[in-house]
Amino acid sequence: AVYETANPLPVHYDSFPIHISDDVALAHLDIIPGEGNAEWRFQVLALLLAERTTPLDCQIQLASEHGNAVSSPLTLFEPLPESEGTWMAGDLQIVETAVSLPELAPGDYQWALSCPGTTLHTASEILTVDNGQTTYLRQRVNIDYGGTIRLHGYRWRTPGAELQVTLHWQVLEAPLQDCKVFVHLLNSDGEIARQYDAVPCDWQCPTGQWENDEVVIDQALIYLGGAPPGEDRLAVGLYDAQTGQRLAAHGSDGERYFDDYVLLPDVLKVSPADDAPVALVHVSDE
Repeated sequence: AVYETANPLPVHYDSFPIHISDDVALAHLDIIPGEGNAEWRFQVLALLLAERTTPLDCQIQLASEHGNAVSSPLTLFEPLPESEGTWMAGDLQIVETAVSLPELAPGDYQWALSCPGTTLHTASEILTVDNGQTTYLRQRVNIDYGGTIRLHGYRWRTPGAELQVTLHWQVLEAPLQDCKVFVHLLNSDGEIARQYDAVPCDWQCPTGQWENDEVVIDQALIYLGGAPPGEDRLAVGLYDAQTGQRLAAHGSDGERYFDDYVLLPDVLKVSPADDAPVALVHVSDE
């Protein structure tokens, strides 16, 4: 398959692209958790820095401090059919695979991509197993909104030109009012470049129906196409849907955030189109 690649990576994060060997860079790693016992899905976008005629045999690993709990093979840059020639510098390859999880012991785990003779890349997100519950978060933040709702943590991914932010809400006390969630993408000057405002769960689970101690998994979608280049931050908050008044936001230390506007710690680098490679994309599904 051939795709238009004038700007295949509108957003960079976690220092992508990362050189994992002299001739291969990891341009993107997308991890999609499975629900319950469903398979976890992985999409690896690899960039070739020099001509290559031999495959790179790698492993998707899930590791804890006690060692690897999962190891699944993944091959990059398998030899092309003779009629297509060889892999050349600048070629991109998308490889997709799925991995099933065994029953995991309590603890923290991280996914990693391991290739012989290359630098190990470990994903930033943490998979935590505790009391039979599994959570997958990029950061734990524990922000209290109005004494009724806590933002326990979050993670995010960038499939194409869309930023998907997953928010883990914990109900401290059932709220009486319906609230909306806002997620703002701010540029380096603190101005809103893109924004999302909605009732949680894509308008399907209003806060007025939440119950004590409930955990709500919410998702905000922000379209990044055409976003100006620069280093951006995300701000997250809640406000009363009727009055527009923001819920008071306090950190774990009890300090109230200015303007009840919470900046998440991650920095996203939006790249201009001429920074992105232009190449033939080979798509493989293992």
